[in-house]
Amino acid sequence: MNVIVSYRKRSAQYLYDNGRMFDFLPIINPHNPKEMKILQTWTNHLAQQDVPFLIESTERKCQDGIVRDNFILWRERRC
Repeated sequence: MNVIVSYRKRSAQYLYDNGRMFDFLPIINPHNPKEMKILQTWTNHLAQQDVPFLIESTERKCQDGIVRDNFILWRERRC
């Protein structure tokens, strides 16, 4: 996992390792300003609510065969 941003990183990593996180915003294009604004809004909101989260930088292979960067926002799964 390539974590680029986190809030309460130790708790978030523990929750991730134990399957207690879910991909809240699964595909964010880091080159799209609108999507990055959405990501920033959610990370601010989750931090204000004291919810642990991780942002992972990954790559995905699209249908056209091109590999593209993307970010995944993982947040705590609350019952």
